[in-house]
Amino acid sequence: MKISQDNLSSELNRNLFNCYLVSGDEHLLVQESIELIRSAAKKDGFLSRETYYQNDTFDWNDILVSSSNLSLFSEKKIIEIRLNTLRLGRSGSQSIIDLIQSQSDELMFIISSPKLDKIALSSKWVKYLQKKSGFIQIWPIQGDRLKTWLRIRMKKEGLIADRDA
Repeated sequence: MKISQDNLSSELNRNLFNCYLVSGDEHLLVQESIELIRSAAKKDGFLSRETYYQNDTFDWNDILVSSSNLSLFSEKKIIEIRLNTLRLGRSGSQSIIDLIQSQSDELMFIISSPKLDKIALSSKWVKYLQKKSGFIQIWPIQGDRLKTWLRIRMKKEGLIADRDA
């Protein structure tokens, strides 16, 4: 399900998915979205977290093993997967689908990636996640929207700037 970043907080209060895909090149906004998801998950009992970074030694089997090793008395767990490329290959693409298909209610996945291009949006794993999870695309803040965003941010911090600032 597509969720806009502006509506993420209210959507999290309404419905918590077991998987989220957060995509974009605005690192601060991606991180803030992930933190909102983590905070909502914590309220729902997800107290432990593991983070995996895609790199040269990245092995999907590590995540598969971790996700299947939940004990009867363990707390709910978030597994974060931070992708640095959208080209996962067949094994990576299928691994993500397998993870989501086999996950229990005790597990949540948060997958973050660079901005999804046209090829990635048509890939099997992204299409699957769009149907089965929360999908948040982060867009750059530009033009008049940037002014509004800055004004809201400053107000949250208790700062007031004049028009010239």
